[in-house]
Amino acid sequence: MKLITRSVILTVTSSLTLITLSFLVISLLSKSVSYALEQMVSLKYYILPLALGFGLQVTLFIMIKEKVKESAALVTSTGAISSGTMIACCAHHLTEALPFLAVGGLSLFFFNYQEELLILSIALNWVSVLYMYKKLRLLNAR
Repeated sequence: MKLITRSVILTVTSSLTLITLSFLVISLLSKSVSYALEQMVSLKYYILPLALGFGLQVTLFIMIKEKVKESAALVTSTGAISSGTMIACCAHHLTEALPFLAVGGLSLFFFNYQEELLILSIALNWVSVLYMYKKLRLLNAR
């Protein structure tokens, strides 16, 4: 399979997987599919760049891993950045569950700063994409 076709398939599949998982998490936490759909639609301008960034990270991760199998440090560090971004991305979903965990103040924080947290997540996500792309270019130049 051509590299570009494979990369597009990996990116789209990973992005759709993240969107699906986000939808399922919201549905389970809110116990409402209609609420989850409403949230996904209202947050689409945040979710789509996050999902695309995640898909690109997965694709770049696989390409880097294939290029340098012995360089575990690079792959691990970018994976940690990606994991941190995903945690920050999904942290706002805790607003539905935190009241039941007796941490109302924290829940209120996530609810009040949902957009800011999403913007920060998008920024961190794309910084990670650029970092991984730069590393892949350096590996290809060798």
